[in-house]
Amino acid sequence: TEAERAGAFHSKKLWQKAAVIAAGPIANFLLAIAIFAGIYATLGKGVTPPRVADVVPGSAAEAAGFKVGDVVTSIDGEAIDSYGDIQRLEHVNPGHELAFAVDRDGQQIKLRATPALTEVDDGFGSRIKVGQLGIGGFSPPARIGEAIEGGAAEAAGFKSGDLILEIDGRPIRSFNDIQRIVKPNPGKELVFLVERGGERRTLRATPASRDGAGQIGIRSAPVAEQVKTKRFGIGAAIGEGTKDSYFIASQTLAYLRDVILQRRPPDQLGGPGRIADTAKKVADLGFIPLLSLVALISVSIGLLNLLPIPPLDGGHLLFYGFEALRGKPLSARMQELGFGVGLSAILVLFVYANWNDTAIYVSWFKALGRFLRVVS
Repeated sequence: TEAERAGAFHSKKLWQKAAVIAAGPIANFLLAIAIFAGIYATLGKGVTPPRVADVVPGSAAEAAGFKVGDVVTSIDGEAIDSYGDIQRLEHVNPGHELAFAVDRDGQQIKLRATPALTEVDDGFGSRIKVGQLGIGGFSPPARIGEAIEGGAAEAAGFKSGDLILEIDGRPIRSFNDIQRIVKPNPGKELVFLVERGGERRTLRATPASRDGAGQIGIRSAPVAEQVKTKRFGIGAAIGEGTKDSYFIASQTLAYLRDVILQRRPPDQLGGPGRIADTAKKVADLGFIPLLSLVALISVSIGLLNLLPIPPLDGGHLLFYGFEALRGKPLSARMQELGFGVGLSAILVLFVYANWNDTAIYVSWFKALGRFLRVVS
């Protein structure tokens, strides 16, 4: 009927159709902002000062002239409030020169450095490639919070609370010093001087090799006083949530840009397997980290849908843009061609992302096989 036609989507004005299509991705972004804002307004946000506590020998930071004690105040003109801001910007800019404003004993100094693409542990047992300058923020004291079960440290007799004083005769001032010595020595026995209950004792451990880097299986003791919790009012929390959501989106776009320009490998792309695996690991940390992951995924979904690829929402908006410029829609043939090419691109991306998750799927099938053997 005429009334039904009047209410149909395709009968609406161009701007109305564009608004309806854009509403989905916008809702994803608003959900993420609301989650971040709710966390920051109620629980606050952990902040560490943007002070350089360590400069890795031979790194881009050392070559640029960074010194221990430097306070980074801005990067490429963007104000820096915490060490986390430094990490976010260096991680997404491998190979891109950055301009730093640094406060050194009250003097303002300008430095330039280019983060190197480096493979690091993501904290959940996986390896990722990010940009790194070679500077460290606050490093916890060299006190062991936990000797990981089955690790070299546990086998050597390390205990929670041990304070490591020396490794192979070299003095240890912080947890960073431990990592610097252990990482390049996989398979080599190291001699540790530790303090336990006021007494000193010698322990020997051989770092295991993981992707060529040595690990002995220890975690640092938490030092809560070094992380300041900053709480925000509702307005400021929304602003901070918007800032974090924007950063996630810009980080994703920067990675996709670098993949297209062949500056970074596409091996960080993942599918449902990686999402589920990461969600499980994050859930082990608690409800709030899991909630933050939901916000991150929501931003990613919104951004993916806005890519100008038919039949995604961004593809529809692209067609509407052409219609606005031409004064009439693209021909049915051109739209069919666009949808065919776009759908093919999405299928290729889907297959590749799931191929990257093969190891995860294999581990799931092995776990399922073990479960079935037990129940049978």
